[in-house]
Amino acid sequence: MIKYIMISIILLFLAVKKKPVFGQMTLTGDLALDWIKGGVENVVQVVKIEFGSAKLFSERFNIPDYHLEKGVVALLYPLSEWGNPVLVTQKSILKPLEAQCVAWEEAGAKVGTEKVQLGVIGRIEFEEKHPVISMFKDKKAPQFAPYKVTID
Repeated sequence: MIKYIMISIILLFLAVKKKPVFGQMTLTGDLALDWIKGGVENVVQVVKIEFGSAKLFSERFNIPDYHLEKGVVALLYPLSEWGNPVLVTQKSILKPLEAQCVAWEEAGAKVGTEKVQLGVIGRIEFEEKHPVISMFKDKKAPQFAPYKVTID
């Protein structure tokens, strides 16, 4: 009888959903980001999108120096709690993404801003319908060819 109780307790502990303590860290101690890659279909089901200057995100995330001078960038936060946010710097992705935010806001997505030391970060959050964003550019395409963006 004691064996069955012990096995039940062990199974109960194994069944408990584990939550991440923190995101993946880099060697510098900053949170890691994923990048848009050419030649691969980049698909992200998002729970939150943030817009702002790359400098604003560099306080929390490991962003290379050559991206710090970019204008507006976006972070796509995946639905999976184990996934890293995706940094979007390409204008051909940002334009349709920003345009779609109006429709999402009208459909009831939660919109807000956060003041940080260097400025303001715009944020849109999805509580129910989490959009799937797909971004693709052929690896053989010219350097400045736009990405094909589909939003479902």
